[in-house]
Amino acid sequence: MAPIQNNNQRANLLSSTSYCNHNRDALFEQYHAYDPEVVHRAWAPKHLKGRKPGFACDIGAGAGRDANWLAGQGWEVLAVLDQWN
Repeated sequence: MAPIQNNNQRANLLSSTSYCNHNRDALFEQYHAYDPEVVHRAWAPKHLKGRKPGFACDIGAGAGRDANWLAGQGWEVLAVLDQWN
């Protein structure tokens, strides 16, 4: 990712989708570098233990890492992503 040079650039990038668009490849690699088992370790055991898998909706699913993980746990998952143009 290109470094942010000053506060004006930071404000412009963070107040729009241009930051994500400009850095999408690096962000994609960072996102997928984390093992879903590690990502969900803090909340999943407490909230899913003893529950029978059912239906879940992943709002803002991105590339589907989390939806795929939940589906792998036996849940039926609807992954929703708003397309930015």
